[in-house]
Amino acid sequence: MKKVLCAALLLLSFTFAFGQDGKDVAKKEKSITFFGVDFSLAKAIGVGETPGVLKNAFDNINMLFTTEAKKYNIYSYFSKENVVNSFDMVNKLNRTIDESSLIGTDKGYTISSEMLAKHVKAYETNGSGMGLIFVAERLDKLEARGYFHVVFFDLKTKEIILDRRASGNANGFGVRNYWANPIYKIVKAWSY
Repeated sequence: MKKVLCAALLLLSFTFAFGQDGKDVAKKEKSITFFGVDFSLAKAIGVGETPGVLKNAFDNINMLFTTEAKKYNIYSYFSKENVVNSFDMVNKLNRTIDESSLIGTDKGYTISSEMLAKHVKAYETNGSGMGLIFVAERLDKLEARGYFHVVFFDLKTKEIILDRRASGNANGFGVRNYWANPIYKIVKAWSY
């Protein structure tokens, strides 16, 4: 029993230490490339909109980071001195979403660490430095909540430096605003 307990504590301490290292690295980096919100793995639960309407809203949500930059302020919320926006890759991914798989029924749907790592590894990015992307997990209208992974990753190796699962209340007029609100709540409440 003692051996099992010691092994569990050792594993927990390694996990905590790795998480702290990633947190420190993400915090210290003052310049990032922000890719926007990737909805390509998301499941929409309990929604009344068609997949086509949702996909259109996804493009419009990413536009908010430039059209409403004061509200969706990545610079200040994430304590970064230099943020380069690069939405082309994520907009391309969002446009290729298979509409037949977008609407889900599993209220417990989550993206595993392995699935997320594989997905980020496939991103088409150039250069070096740190990237930041929101990966949408579940848009749950039954709970009026959106679930996302806030992911910092190395642009060259595509290794995840920090992954924090976060959620926010969904509300607002129109599909875009309804699903943009959880993102706003997440960035506004962000703290290292």
